[in-house]
Amino acid sequence: MFFISCGVVIGIISLLPSYFYSSSQEKNSIKKLDLAQKSAESKGFYDLIDELKKSEEDIKKLKGEDLRLSYSSVVDTLLTYRTSTIKINSIQISSIKNATSTADVVIQGKASTREALLAFKKYIEQDSSVSNVEMPISDLAKNKDSAFAIRLKFKKPNEIKL
Repeated sequence: MFFISCGVVIGIISLLPSYFYSSSQEKNSIKKLDLAQKSAESKGFYDLIDELKKSEEDIKKLKGEDLRLSYSSVVDTLLTYRTSTIKINSIQISSIKNATSTADVVIQGKASTREALLAFKKYIEQDSSVSNVEMPISDLAKNKDSAFAIRLKFKKPNEIKL
């Protein structure tokens, strides 16, 4: 019994340096990750990515590759503007009769703050494929954790201006 206890104690003692080393490496890695994220944000890296996505969409429209309205294109467009502060619970899309028709859409969800909800609505309003964005004023009554329902209409693909 004495030898087993000594073996366990020696084993624990021999693992302590490895534990301290891995713990310090973890802290260093977290610091480096935070620094890299702050650097990317300060250099406008995320803004550049958003601009590139919009440019890619514009190029597709110019080439004529995206001149159709589909359920997936509607959902993709809406999810582009969602942030971590916006939780979308449902997206209701009226039936799209053919690829050149319009679509009425209702987005329901929850926003962590009133400002986040207003920013989400603003981004949707600025999209060239969307018109008639409506949101009840009562959705702005709460400062935090407010439920919302935004009604909007997607334009016919041939009506979209770049």
